[in-house]
Amino acid sequence: MAIVLHRGRVTGYEYRTPLFAFPTDEGFAIALTYGRDVDWLKNVQAAGTCVLVRSGEAIRLGNPRVVGWASGSRHMPFPVRVSLLGLQARDFLLLDRVEIDA
Repeated sequence: MAIVLHRGRVTGYEYRTPLFAFPTDEGFAIALTYGRDVDWLKNVQAAGTCVLVRSGEAIRLGNPRVVGWASGSRHMPFPVRVSLLGLQARDFLLLDRVEIDA
């Protein structure tokens, strides 16, 4: 379980969206269980960045890209993949870790 911190495209408010995020070699993968037409995803894509809070650690992520089943599902544990098939979730968001300038 994780929380994505993102800023509203219109309001500028900071929002927190709970979801499941799975580590990849470059960053994290998130299954888009409600599809591509959700505000939190649009906010992240518009900003090009977000912060993921997972296990108490805040991780800056960027380079958001939506990919299909073949590219995204490989980052999910097998039981999660089976559940996602049942939910007909076919798209994933991949994000890369972003270095913070000191």
